Amino acid sequence: MRVNECAGDRCVPWLSGPDYVPLKVACAINERVLSETTDEDFEFEYVDISAVDELGNIAAGERVTFGKAPSRARRVLRPNDVLIATVRTYLRAIATVGDNADQLVASTGFAVLTARPNVDPRFLFYWCRSEGFVSGVVARSVGVSYPAINPTELGCLPFPKMPRVQQSEVASMLDRATFDVDELVGRKRRLIGLLEEKRAALISRAVTQGLDPGVRMKDSGVEWLGRVPAHWQVCRMRHVIKSVEQGWSPQCDNVPAIDGQWGVLKAGCCNLGRFDAAENKALPSGMNVPINLEVRSGDLLMSRASGSVDLIGSVALVPNDVRANLLLSDKLYRLRVVHDVVEPEYLALSLGCQSTRDQIRVIVRGAPGLANNIAQSDVRDLWLCVPPRTEQASILRILRETNHHTARLTSAAERTIALLGEYRSALIAAAVTGQLDLKKHEKTMEALA
Repeated sequence: MRVNECAGDRCVPWLSGPDYVPLKVACAINERVLSETTDEDFEFEYVDISAVDELGNIAAGERVTFGKAPSRARRVLRPNDVLIATVRTYLRAIATVGDNADQLVASTGFAVLTARPNVDPRFLFYWCRSEGFVSGVVARSVGVSYPAINPTELGCLPFPKMPRVQQSEVASMLDRATFDVDELVGRKRRLIGLLEEKRAALISRAVTQGLDPGVRMKDSGVEWLGRVPAHWQVCRMRHVIKSVEQGWSPQCDNVPAIDGQWGVLKAGCCNLGRFDAAENKALPSGMNVPINLEVRSGDLLMSRASGSVDLIGSVALVPNDVRANLLLSDKLYRLRVVHDVVEPEYLALSLGCQSTRDQIRVIVRGAPGLANNIAQSDVRDLWLCVPPRTEQASILRILRETNHHTARLTSAAERTIALLGEYRSALIAAAVTGQLDLKKHEKTMEALA
């Protein structure tokens, strides 16, 4: 049967003809499901769309019992099954189930493909990951916010007529080639992690010990700080800030504000010490705007609350090029500094160093009823060591140079990772259509290394 002869179906404008069969001929679709009569105590690992990464791996899911599982937890998985997200298909959540899978159940937001005996499951996975096939899935998806494809439409997409032995050869070749790509991506990601660790360690050392290795030291008297330069001031945060201001969180639209529209910043706008203006929710039109809560360049913001202890107390300085019409939320604090004592940029770096993070973790974990918050009184009680203003300026100059160098190297590594992602997709598309040139692949990998 030609793919474009599927009864009642639209013609597939690509990869149709006598060399292809409908996908439903190559595999069973949604063959196994949990029935409504399943024992409520039956335990399994639930796989949702968010568990599938960009490489087609399935992260460890939540173990639940049938009685407490979401109603969409119904698709029973077996080793070598291929999962394809049928909702929000633009996310390209496509994965293969490993040999060690045990009691996995996927969301009904997936279609589960089980290869027929004449189909290599690995080739089926690579075919479903190929750009042409994914484009066909996206093209046939219906809906705006949550575009979806139904299993019947999915089953009429094409699959190549190819002997299983040839499928296995292509799959093995792709296993080796994609392994090369993934290894290089892993190295680039490890490089980014090491660069960030080195940057963080330098900042922590600079803001607690200074840059002069020969400076005379003293015991700070504070367990978090240890020994500090003898001429530095050791004090609570309340001595370097004028006020701690909390914002406002009305009911907002769940989309970022566009230019000219007011937006309320989310707690995540200052995660990891970097201000991100895109982390906001649009304020509905017609609401009164408290102008005094608009954030401006030079403001020092701190995350008051978060789902992660590691992000509570994150601090970021609002840059000079910040867009207008962004408001402080009640998940954020705005710290007004005593400029004669401390430079806001220096204080931001100091509050992100290891000694301050350790204090915040103890405060949050030890506060009854405040497991995901840090109180204003606790912010004021944080211990700091503060050098003279002239020394702050010298430290900032060195740290800016370091940050610039780290950012340049990180950006280069991220560009390479993006290129490798594009190359990986092209590699799969070329292999499953019989156009992969292994010698060219080796040269490409050498150039990207």
